[in-house]
This record gives sequence, structure tokens and C-alpha cells, in this order.
Amino acid sequence: MQSTKTEINNDSEREGIIDLLETVLLSNFYQLSRKEIEAIFLVSDIKQTKVYQEATQEEATNLLLHLVPKKYVKLTDSYIKTINKIPVEKLEELG
Repeated sequence: MQSTKTEINNDSEREGIIDLLETVLLSNFYQLSRKEIEAIFLVSDIKQTKVYQEATQEEATNLLLHLVPKKYVKLTDSYIKTINKIPVEKLEELG
């Protein structure tokens, strides 16, 4: 992945190669947890992947959707839609 980032100048081609590498790596390590995969690869590289970012976004969203009704109020559909659109950084702050 690192050599792809430095050797491929075309952004769309580089992203395509990195996405392919992520897919191959994760399909070969599907039985491992995220922590185990992070231990095998550089954590900074894993955190840059689209798969990791999507998983983090989903986890943060689910956590907030779970905590708010328990502590505050039942969430309406419009609140749930809004929460689903919040970037992960803001969700982490809210959590």
C-alpha cells in the first residue's frame, strides 16, 4: 500500500489499487478481529482505509443511536436520519 501511495501519481488509479488491496487483505483475514488485523499491519495504514473509516462511522453512529434514547429521549426518524449524516469526528465528540 505504501509503495502504491508513493509510486502511482494518478489519484483515481491509486485509489482503485488501494481499494483492491484492502478487499484482498480483508477477504483473506475475515476471521480476524479489527484489533488482530491492526496488529499485523501498520495501524496508521489501517486507519486510512475506506473500510476502517466506514466501520468507525457505523460504530459511532450505532453507539449514539443507542445512548441517546437511554439517557435522554426517544429518537424520531428525522433525528436518526440527521445522526446518520454526522461525520465520525463529530459523532465521537457527541459520544
